Amino acid sequence: MNFKKLLDSSKFVLICELQPPKGVDTTELIDNAKSIKGRVDAIYVPELPGAVMTLGSLAACRIIGDMGFTSIFEVNCSNKNRLALQSELLSASALGIENVIVRSGEDPTLGDHHESKPVFDLDRFHLLTAIQKLQEGFDMAGGDLQGAPRFCTGAVVNISGKEPALDLEIQDMEKMIRLGADFFLTTAVFDMSRFEKFMKRAERFHIPIMAEVVILKSVSMAKYMNKFMDDVSIPEAIIDGLKNSPDRTRAGLDIAAEIIRDLKALCRGVHIRSFGWEKKIPLVLNAARV
Repeated sequence: MNFKKLLDSSKFVLICELQPPKGVDTTELIDNAKSIKGRVDAIYVPELPGAVMTLGSLAACRIIGDMGFTSIFEVNCSNKNRLALQSELLSASALGIENVIVRSGEDPTLGDHHESKPVFDLDRFHLLTAIQKLQEGFDMAGGDLQGAPRFCTGAVVNISGKEPALDLEIQDMEKMIRLGADFFLTTAVFDMSRFEKFMKRAERFHIPIMAEVVILKSVSMAKYMNKFMDDVSIPEAIIDGLKNSPDRTRAGLDIAAEIIRDLKALCRGVHIRSFGWEKKIPLVLNAARV
């Protein structure tokens, strides 16, 4: 079953994020993928996560695809112009990669190459439009293609804001659906009450939504995310529970597992992010009983 058909089914979808290596040694990427073989529905590989130079999402997705996994390729606006973005999408399709996540991307000056110049030739709306055009058989300049790609296209919605910011995000969701988005991944979910309110507002779209679940590695990580990541809001009760636990590693895994269990009644699936703790993902899946 391909990913689009899976989204049309009633299955609770499990997406796992694996980080690409900083180099060409893919041993760890392959080992981490093997550890979740048969347990997740798709593996998502980010493009230059944290604006750090790494192996590209496209190459990593091809490697994972050759292992028998469904892969989700990220294409973002921060580092490439419209020529390169369209070419990369055609390359993905030619390599058999059908699932794409569209993101704005991060300012490259914030990563490990501070002298890099941000591009942002397109925003995420124009990138979705470009994907639509490619699938119709022509490029952004109106040129005909020799064979059109076919994608299952996702986008990201920020659920951490309060009104009116959330109102604007809901409006952006509606616009992205009109531009061809087939599914959404959310930003990190920690507050179930807030997420439930978001889902009630988004249910009118009748589109699959997978909630992001972050594995917290430490109290300092949780505090850092609250302070510096605009799209994350972690309740103090969760931070206190992590801080007061005699086994903080186990507590971080249990928090993620509990969130996954709670989300099963609220949305179509989850997107698990471990920020380098990929080896712990099987333990979270065990604890969540999925």
